[in-house]
Amino acid sequence: MQRQSQEYKRLVEQRFRETQKPGTIGGMGGGGIIGMHEGVGFGKQGFHYWDGKALVKLHLFDGHELEIMERLSISEDRTKLSCVIELSTAGRTVRHTEDFTV
Repeated sequence: MQRQSQEYKRLVEQRFRETQKPGTIGGMGGGGIIGMHEGVGFGKQGFHYWDGKALVKLHLFDGHELEIMERLSISEDRTKLSCVIELSTAGRTVRHTEDFTV
């Protein structure tokens, strides 16, 4: 499970480098947990980074491989907050977008 978390972190760092615009300052932070519950291993690994103007949070939940991506952004005129949640598992991805007036 620890090996899986390290591989996932490498994947997220690669995405971060690929989406970062030249000349911008960026950073990435994250953390996770690994444990056992009723004899079944579980883990959660999460990372945050800026993708253009959106804050992206990625998770990996083990036991069932499930990737949850949350993307928060605010419109150019600062009147709308957009929240996108994307769930991926078993080759299927579901995406939900909700916009809020601020």
